[in-house]
Amino acid sequence: MKNLTVTSGKFSAIGNLQASDILGKKIFIHKNLLDSAGITPATIKYPFFAVWKTEQIGQLDPITRKPIMKEDGVTPFKVDRDEATAIFLTKDAIKQAHVDNDSLDREIETALREASSAGLSQASINKLSELV
Repeated sequence: MKNLTVTSGKFSAIGNLQASDILGKKIFIHKNLLDSAGITPATIKYPFFAVWKTEQIGQLDPITRKPIMKEDGVTPFKVDRDEATAIFLTKDAIKQAHVDNDSLDREIETALREASSAGLSQASINKLSELV
């Protein structure tokens, strides 16, 4: 996962955003994610912040709107797209989200160690570890 300070963008006709940072790095932000943060073309304020990753997405034929397939005719043709997984209106909010995420993993590991010392069987501890 990578972070981006969104400083500009262009909305599509259906409300998705092609967002950019000051260096020209572009990421896709889905309309649903924008809606969840209360961002619309009329209310958008820069900068805001995004966490993103590269996803493989299928392609549609622009005329038939059917998936484009590889030469084998079975496998969908896919391309990489840098896509936001979360957006935050403030720098403090994105920093806190990262802290919360990392501390959650540590808290779970601590709880598992405590469970071990509390007398849980190794099989039970292994089962709990699989949930992490």
